Amino acid sequence: MGKGTRSLVVALSIVLACAFAWCLWRVWPKSGLPFEDVIEVSAGLSHTVGVRSDGTVATEGRDRCGECDVEGWTDIVSASAGAYHTLGLRRDGTVVATGNDESDQCDVSGWKDIAAVSAGGTSGWSAITTLQPTGYSVGLRKDGTVVATGNDNYGQCEVSGWRDIVEVSAGSTHTVGLRANGTVVAVGDGDDGECDVSEWKDIVGVSAGGSFTVGLRSDGTAVAVGYDGSNVMSGKGDEAIVVRESTGQLDVSGWSELVSVEAGQFHVVGLRSDGTVVATGDNSNGQCEVDGWTDIVGIDAGSQHTVGLRSDGTVIKAGYDGVRAWQGV
Repeated sequence: MGKGTRSLVVALSIVLACAFAWCLWRVWPKSGLPFEDVIEVSAGLSHTVGVRSDGTVATEGRDRCGECDVEGWTDIVSASAGAYHTLGLRRDGTVVATGNDESDQCDVSGWKDIAAVSAGGTSGWSAITTLQPTGYSVGLRKDGTVVATGNDNYGQCEVSGWRDIVEVSAGSTHTVGLRANGTVVAVGDGDDGECDVSEWKDIVGVSAGGSFTVGLRSDGTAVAVGYDGSNVMSGKGDEAIVVRESTGQLDVSGWSELVSVEAGQFHVVGLRSDGTVVATGDNSNGQCEVDGWTDIVGIDAGSQHTVGLRSDGTVIKAGYDGVRAWQGV
């Protein structure tokens, strides 16, 4: 091997090593500020976000696209974790975003007078680990109108005509809005019936999941529509196919005394008025193991994990966040 060839090999090796190190740094679990004095939690695909009482934000989990890069955020009053991006609502009604922006889901710098935000989207990773643009962002204005940006393949961002909205929720490919009169609107992918909410009444909370929607009634019960299962890969290589299996995330009719409900990818979590938690649906990673939780004041459901906010400002988790399995912390 000549000197020039050896130099080329060395240079190439250095480049490959640097590329590998960068990829490893991106997918390695990140943990910034501690989850202490937390006032709100949000669970994404593979990361968890917590808003602290001082307006800073704590994150933990996989930082594949920069979704955990929130170190400089201040004056945050609410946050939402999506598939590969994170939204933060500032005290002045403006919004910040970080993470994957291939569909302009982080194009929120012009938003003003925002009262709530919700980050949606799906994993979008192909067999060769290329990212397909699937993320989108929804913002609820203080006047009850709604703004959205990002992937709109299913019409999930077609919310400009909504009025009198008091809550919004972005799912994988559909968006749900709660009107002030207790009725619900939905746009986006409705192939599994997840947008069939026009008959709902007396609703006080909504959450959009993978291919389903859950609503909280004023009497503390819950209602759900859409796909009642999960997608499982069967077979290998070119013969691999996606098989739909029933997991029961729509089985919420027996729940009562609820104050909050949250939909994950294939599971649902409900917070009772006594601070305990119930869950149903896919439990393949332990994301529904919440029976022993007490003194909970806030919840959220991610793709394969569940987070709960205790009254003392600490956080408990169950399931798998793409990095590690949780059984309560």
